[in-house]
Amino acid sequence: MSKQIEDNQIPGHQLEDQSRSVQRQAHLSVEVKVQEADSDQPARTAWEAALAMLSSHDSRARILVLCLVMVIAGTFVGVRVNQSWIAVDDGILAQSALRVLQGQLPHSDFVEIYTGGLSFIHAAAFRVFGVNLLSLRICVFLFFLTWVPALYYIALRFTPPVAAGMVALLAIAWSFPNYEAAMPSWYNLFFATFGAAALLHYIEVRSRRWLFIAGLCGGISILIKVIGFYYIAGVLLFLAFLEQSDNEQRGTEKNSWGYRAFSAGALLAFLGTLIYMLHSRLAAGEFYHFLLPSLAVVGMILLGERKAGAGTGERFAGLLRLVIPFICGAVVPIVIFVIPYARAGSAGGFFSGVTSSTVAHAIDLAVARPASPQYIVAVLPLVAFLAAGMYWKQFQGRMVGAAVALLAVVVVVRAPRSAFVYSGVWLSMVMLTPVVVAAGVASILALRSRVASQNASESDWRCSWRWPRPARLCSIRFPSPSIFATRCP
Repeated sequence: MSKQIEDNQIPGHQLEDQSRSVQRQAHLSVEVKVQEADSDQPARTAWEAALAMLSSHDSRARILVLCLVMVIAGTFVGVRVNQSWIAVDDGILAQSALRVLQGQLPHSDFVEIYTGGLSFIHAAAFRVFGVNLLSLRICVFLFFLTWVPALYYIALRFTPPVAAGMVALLAIAWSFPNYEAAMPSWYNLFFATFGAAALLHYIEVRSRRWLFIAGLCGGISILIKVIGFYYIAGVLLFLAFLEQSDNEQRGTEKNSWGYRAFSAGALLAFLGTLIYMLHSRLAAGEFYHFLLPSLAVVGMILLGERKAGAGTGERFAGLLRLVIPFICGAVVPIVIFVIPYARAGSAGGFFSGVTSSTVAHAIDLAVARPASPQYIVAVLPLVAFLAAGMYWKQFQGRMVGAAVALLAVVVVVRAPRSAFVYSGVWLSMVMLTPVVVAAGVASILALRSRVASQNASESDWRCSWRWPRPARLCSIRFPSPSIFATRCP
């Protein structure tokens, strides 16, 4: 009996000892919690919890950050809509809109300096808000408010809500607030962003209606200004890359020399067209800004053909499944727009007028030569900051972040007062796009080598699919900071 008690073999005594042990553990845990509550450093404050929520992809966090971005952007831009008037720009836009409001057709009944679609949009603004120059700015401001969520949506595909909101605000600060006139380039920017958002959503859901919507954005952009064709070219490069990536991930080994010959021929024809457009004034600046990004993307797609394993018929079918919905979407608004001209028997005059106005614009802007490649030194500090923040752990601390933020504030304050600082900021952004495209192509080539060893994830591919389109933005020259702002985001 005593031996059993000593060895805790009696069931009653065993339960009693266990209950006492549980009570002692509970008592100790209560003491620990009381000590934590009384300490000056609680385990998790409400502020940290809020930051954690905003840094996650929670739906409430996404909506809350979007609302904040909309309020900040709407207030900042809304109070400036009635500023920065340039009589030439606003007067020409208003005159064309007024003529359309009176029943006339651009390029048929009067000379139009753009494609003509913007005059119909502004005529509708006159009808709704009254015949006033401010009506045009109210119209473009409403488009701007619809652009902000699309911009935030794109950023949200790659970063948490708070970072996406900051990216959206940065893009907003570099764009429309610099010149609030209802210029067609702003609408090109808005519809290019809408199209990019549709393409990203297509990647996620794989529904071809989003390709059609992306095409609609391109067609409307062309009707506003012919540089919308650069968006079309960029999306076609993207779709060619997407088709290649899909077949590369399948990993099948089939003969596709017919498709490869077609792809190489189309890409080389694209480069030949670009060179022909620049041949009369092709120099180092034109090569850096216009040819280098396109050469990088085309070279990347051509190199990728080595690993795409599907057969010719299968690859053509896959490409057509991507291209046809997009092209149909682009053609629909153009056909609808041309119908009144066809009924009036002036369709030929419309196309002739668009061609002549495009040639006139090209001649006027030919005097604006791009910046020399020697100014690439202006972008090196920005690239160094970005690379250090991405790959150097010692550079990701709060003290370094505060120092960089302080430096950015100093640059913002000094730029309006110092021509040197202003020129440095301007040149760093102007020279940035070719560098970004080249870096993106290099990262995709490295990613493909990782895919060959099965070390890349689906999110890596989603990040890589965004690079072909920025190469086409380099086809647009920026003669002034206000025009550059229409492409910077």
